[in-house]
Amino acid sequence: MKNIIYSCQFTDASGYASAARKYLYMLDKFLDKEKYNLRIYNSSYEGRINCSEEDLQLLKKYELKNEDVESFINTNQYDVIFHLLPWDAFLLQDKKYLNKKIYNNGNKKISIFYWEADRIPEVWRQIFSVNKYDKVIAGCEWNKLIFSKDINIPVEIIPIPFKEKNIVKKKNQTFNIKK
Repeated sequence: MKNIIYSCQFTDASGYASAARKYLYMLDKFLDKEKYNLRIYNSSYEGRINCSEEDLQLLKKYELKNEDVESFINTNQYDVIFHLLPWDAFLLQDKKYLNKKIYNNGNKKISIFYWEADRIPEVWRQIFSVNKYDKVIAGCEWNKLIFSKDINIPVEIIPIPFKEKNIVKKKNQTFNIKK
């Protein structure tokens, strides 16, 4: 069985957290649980929980608590997905020290992040030149184009999923737009 740790600020109100919860719903629904042992590490920035009770139940199903990280990483081989701003696994060690430990002990390392400008910041380029990631996951073609210009790591597109219950289907919906 392959172990995977997925690290993000799952309980925050941020766009990263919202996207990560949506990816987690898809993983919960489609991941072959006979082949993969998925664990999540919540790197929350916020002091309170900003997600639904339904989200919390799913997070608890996969949660790797702070007190269990050391034991897990010392007794298991695993791959790691960091769905965070690129520096969070490295530069904020005093606040996010468990991400650094998770990174250091992981086998395959994947980064998921987003960027809306035409270049990623220099400090991020430096992080990717020094730290070894096996892959970057981009949410769209634009991000793949930008990331491919600035970092020398394979970039794959996996669009941010949505939960079916959030889709509202209306028959014969029209929009009154004045000319």
